[in-house]
Amino acid sequence: MSLYEIFYNTGYGSDITVKCGDIELKLHKKILIKHSGYFEAMIPHCGDIIDMDICDIDLDPVWLEKLIKSWYTGDNKDILCRSVSFPEYYRYFKMWKFLICYGNYPCLMVEDYSVENAHNSMGIKYYGKGYKHFELDGTGITNFINKLFGLRLIKKVVKCSEGKIYIHFMGNEKSVCLELSGFACSCSISFTSFVPHAIELLNRQEINSL
Repeated sequence: MSLYEIFYNTGYGSDITVKCGDIELKLHKKILIKHSGYFEAMIPHCGDIIDMDICDIDLDPVWLEKLIKSWYTGDNKDILCRSVSFPEYYRYFKMWKFLICYGNYPCLMVEDYSVENAHNSMGIKYYGKGYKHFELDGTGITNFINKLFGLRLIKKVVKCSEGKIYIHFMGNEKSVCLELSGFACSCSISFTSFVPHAIELLNRQEINSL
């Protein structure tokens, strides 16, 4: 156990208290300022107590406690969303962005998947435990992505005769082109690149449930 973990677990040397719901944490200003733009801005004006219940976002107290603990331990595995729908992930993303004020919240839910365009087929590429290719048509790819995200993110996926795949998104005219060059056997685009489009739909509340 590191010295920082001991400080967290015991509250030794605490110079600030953070309250959220029923949770009350004895913490250290230097740690909060180092990891959070929100706390960096708030601490000079809050004295020795910060009450998170009055902030302008729907915070999950249990998740907040895990997040702050990760700043002491350096282990963030307990705060990552691994098996939730994207709308639920979106809540965590908003909390992350509100507190950290920089960087992107890790999206493990979709990191192992890509859309793949090969010379003789297209489909889904999965490389969580070794490489696998699932051959699907445009409708199959669309349904797979939408089911994984938990909302109608993709409008349609079309493969053209010149070796290009166009991925069209809901709610706007944006699309992604996945082009296969003459020197490549296949090319792919990760599902994580679709995250900004999903966040845009949710921010604009243009959500179509499955």
